[in-house]
Amino acid sequence: MDVHLKQSKNVLQQLNQLNYNLPLLNIKYKKLDATSYGFELFWRGRDKIIKTIDKDFLFYFYTIPDAEYDDKKLTEICEKIKQINAWDKDEIIRPVAVEIETKTFENNIKRCIKVSCNIEKDVLKIKEKIKSLFPNFHNRNHDIRIISEYLVEKKLNFFENYTPKVCAFDIECYSPELGAKGDLKNNPITMIGFYSEDFDQKCDTPPTKMPFSLTLTWKPTNAKDVEVCKDEKEMLVKFFEIINSGMFDIFVTYNGNEFDLPSIKERADFFGIREAKNINIYSRGWRASSSFEEALHVDLYDVITKHNPYMRLSSYSLDNVAKESLKQGKKEFDIAASKSLWDGGNIEEYIDYNKQDAKLTYLLAKKFLPVEYELSKLTLQPIDQSSRQGFSRLVEEHLIARALQNNYLVPPRPKKEVMEDRYEQTFEGGFVLEPKPGLYKDVVVLDFRSLYPSIISTYNIDAFTKAEKTNAKKEQNYFKTPDNKYFFVKKPRGFISFVIDEMIKKRIELKKILNKKFDEEINSEQIAVKILTNATYGYLGFIAARWYCLSCAEAATVWGRYYLKQTISQYEAEGFKVIYGDTDSLMVLGDEKKILNLTQKVNKSLPGIMHLKQEDVYKKILFAGTEARGTKKRYAAINLKGDLIIKGFEFVRGDWCELAKKTQKQVIEMCLNEEPERALTYVKSIVKKLKNKEIPIDNLVIYKKLARDISSYEQTTPHVAVAKLAKKVSAGDIVSYIIIPGKEMISQRARQP
Repeated sequence: MDVHLKQSKNVLQQLNQLNYNLPLLNIKYKKLDATSYGFELFWRGRDKIIKTIDKDFLFYFYTIPDAEYDDKKLTEICEKIKQINAWDKDEIIRPVAVEIETKTFENNIKRCIKVSCNIEKDVLKIKEKIKSLFPNFHNRNHDIRIISEYLVEKKLNFFENYTPKVCAFDIECYSPELGAKGDLKNNPITMIGFYSEDFDQKCDTPPTKMPFSLTLTWKPTNAKDVEVCKDEKEMLVKFFEIINSGMFDIFVTYNGNEFDLPSIKERADFFGIREAKNINIYSRGWRASSSFEEALHVDLYDVITKHNPYMRLSSYSLDNVAKESLKQGKKEFDIAASKSLWDGGNIEEYIDYNKQDAKLTYLLAKKFLPVEYELSKLTLQPIDQSSRQGFSRLVEEHLIARALQNNYLVPPRPKKEVMEDRYEQTFEGGFVLEPKPGLYKDVVVLDFRSLYPSIISTYNIDAFTKAEKTNAKKEQNYFKTPDNKYFFVKKPRGFISFVIDEMIKKRIELKKILNKKFDEEINSEQIAVKILTNATYGYLGFIAARWYCLSCAEAATVWGRYYLKQTISQYEAEGFKVIYGDTDSLMVLGDEKKILNLTQKVNKSLPGIMHLKQEDVYKKILFAGTEARGTKKRYAAINLKGDLIIKGFEFVRGDWCELAKKTQKQVIEMCLNEEPERALTYVKSIVKKLKNKEIPIDNLVIYKKLARDISSYEQTTPHVAVAKLAKKVSAGDIVSYIIIPGKEMISQRARQP
């Protein structure tokens, strides 16, 4: 159902007049027909997804005069801009509207000129004309997404007071060994499994079965919850019917960007199915991105690998991730035998395997998507875009959204030559107090809450609050770093520090609510807020950042080193022994209550919103290594709850085989239990089994990701050597290998398992 909206009314008012009270799911700006562009907005209706169309919103940007002109002069400038004529082929392009508005430009209130245009490509041509007329003027907001501007102006956001209905799907192909790198066009899809438990808070016609579990296939079978189609083409047609049915808001896959959607598109194209054109495949760095024309698609592989840095696995396969997150894995099934099972017509076991994959994908979605909903809202982006972005891009989109909402102008994207200049710039990192190797007992772990963001807020750190060295008379108006290198004005508040200050305070309030009563949506929101807040510090040093300010990041780090050293001194002055300190945390030996009392005194001495909190208490902690080698970030501990915490050991690294990780974990636990002789005996037994070839080969496989294309590696490491023997590999792929006995270099003894 399409509804055309009029510009004269608010979007939500119009929908309410049509008796809709609808959550927004998705928005797209596109060419609607031969002569017009506009927005397509997708809303959750009672039993369908409703599409509305808005053609009347204009592209606009701002030009900032080079001086403070009076009304008469500004009006003259506006008239000159109104008279601009630019050519696009045989068409004359003119500004649609020119207005004077007040905005915050580089932390100063400025009277600016808003220039509106019909379509996006007109903006660049009009901007260049203005640049030729007024070469000293600045232009802003000409290179940001119009979707963000639209949502801010219309006061809209995604999933308001609504939890989306999610459905997972998973495909199987006739020749699974070809995988995502194979010939998709000539590899038939044998079945497509769907799974969901989301039925409707607001739907009049829910599916008849709970949960919704359906497998489409084209081979006769008596398996339950299966629809047998006459051939592959009919199966694909039914797949698109489900996608377009409006039953679900978001479809999720695991590695669907690389495999499921490209396979479906290729096979649908092969059969001439017109819906194939509604699947869009495009390359984004290492990985492809795949989307439907209207339905939302989220690839959980991207979500888990990009937005969950604390999950470190040897392989991010569906089986590994499900076992780690859900404590259940895929069905035991020899995928290599699937072709013969299909040919023989005995596909019930194959169907069960497919159904379990779809179910695991759905369960992972229910675990990880709530935070993604909140990131989508905070960045004003459809979830199929925000879910595949890295932290720096998420931070930038969030800052753009906050700038638009608070009347700030957005800096332009940096040019290539600017980014190249930024590339080599670095600064000293955080302070580390090296621990001495050994076993310690009764250790209190203290942590500064969002240390660098708190410093940025407290000291008003921003590219446009930074000042040159001041004289003594004016020093009370500035914050200066402990090394006297950087100065920041105390007022007015800078944009970055303003946003971070709001985010920190928002999270504090959300945590207070959660302390009274747990709520999943509020918890997801505070996690999303934490992600963006903490990532903003790193974003300041990101070479492609609009709000790039490496000196700001350095200043925050200088203050961070200062306060960590000062805090360590405060505890040592009271007779406590600090055994370890690193960037934003410290470990103190002693009585928990006495340390907590001193922590309260320390917090009273901290400025602004800086706050030191107790993170954990360890009954025992083991620092490994030697003083010569260093032991920082390499320890294992047991806390009061009995949890095992391991940092820096191979056990938590992805590029060690299962045997090495399991052995190390066992040895660590024995050492923490003060059983060194038992640990030595255990290691000797493992070595003996290894020499006697009693260890299954699967436990010796090492997994490592290709960080770049094979041709760009100067040295041949083991995983690169194996990758060179593979048929098709590219940057981002996981390479598995084993090391065989021999006297050659390790890379020469690497083999595919």
